[in-house]
Amino acid sequence: MKIGIDIDDTITDTRSLQIKYWKDYIKSYPNENYTENLPDSINGFSDSYVQIFWDIYREQLFDAPIKIMLI
Repeated sequence: MKIGIDIDDTITDTRSLQIKYWKDYIKSYPNENYTENLPDSINGFSDSYVQIFWDIYREQLFDAPIKIMLI
């Protein structure tokens, strides 16, 4: 069995979902250190505010839509 993992949005469109959910998160849990722009540290787990984002939205991000690829 072969398992593939898409870590750079080649197959799925995870980034657009991250942006959408981040904006929802900022509205629900305002923090003066963050804006609606996705922070560069979004993948860092050392920031507790970012970690809470991942804890809340991780499962929804697994359902990222597959990009249509024409070869």
